[in-house]
Amino acid sequence: MEKRRALVIGFGSIGRRHARILDGDGHDVALVTRQQVSDHPRFADLETALRSHHPHYVVVANHTIERRCTLDSLAAAGFQGPVLVEKPLDHQPGPPTDYPFADCRVGYNLRSHPALARFRELLADEPVLSMQVSAGQYLPDWRPGRDYREVYSARSATGGGVLRDLSHELDALLWIAGPWTAVAATGGRLSHLEIDCEDTVAAILELASCPAVTLHLDYLDRQGHRTLRANTDTRTLALDLVRGELMTACDGEPRVETHRVERDETYRRQHRALLEGNAQHLCSLAEGRAVVELVAALETALQAGEWVRR
Repeated sequence: MEKRRALVIGFGSIGRRHARILDGDGHDVALVTRQQVSDHPRFADLETALRSHHPHYVVVANHTIERRCTLDSLAAAGFQGPVLVEKPLDHQPGPPTDYPFADCRVGYNLRSHPALARFRELLADEPVLSMQVSAGQYLPDWRPGRDYREVYSARSATGGGVLRDLSHELDALLWIAGPWTAVAATGGRLSHLEIDCEDTVAAILELASCPAVTLHLDYLDRQGHRTLRANTDTRTLALDLVRGELMTACDGEPRVETHRVERDETYRRQHRALLEGNAQHLCSLAEGRAVVELVAALETALQAGEWVRR
């Protein structure tokens, strides 16, 4: 049987991860990148790659500011297979666009983490009164062996800053209790990290299905964490995504569920769901645009020092 051909556009850290996972899953992987590589066929431009490799599946993993243009080019070239575009979908909000692809999803792979899916499932049947969401990791430790000052995360012009880098939390909030109705934020570049974008954001959000949300994102936490906590009238849920543990407290002793998966597995499940036509839970283009709009609203609130309302 002929291998399914995949094309990965961009070969930074996330492009490398996608190429490795798809290769391990039996795909014939080619790349669009200017880098010299030896493990996969490499093409310098998209048109040549499409003409020579004839991919069944495309992953858009180049810089954030290039992704919308890449999707437009894919569509103009007549590609009609499934597409995964890395998160966030765009650097700034833009008009909705319909593409001729079989399906197109945004790469918020934490939706494929069973602990987050379970957290959402348990909150589906009753109003959420409050949520606390927090994520942080020390930026110089993110990519061992690379100078943090030279990666896209450090530069606003390439889509860096915690609001875009850690937008998994924004997608999770909208997936569970969105859309947003009002936001306020403080923070900015608070540390001595040599970057030109925000390293810390603390925000308050009102969501359609949760009136009181607190959010904290940073590049500073040397231990690293990713947690969500929610209160309803009947229980408290606490999710630690690093540990893969979900605690439910009602009456009596709290109950803890364990849902541990390796990081690659969430990406692998994401790819398989999209390729098997079972992608309903993955982030749609419309949902991806909603995250970009929320990032823009938080940036406006951060700069203006006042509430932003829809």
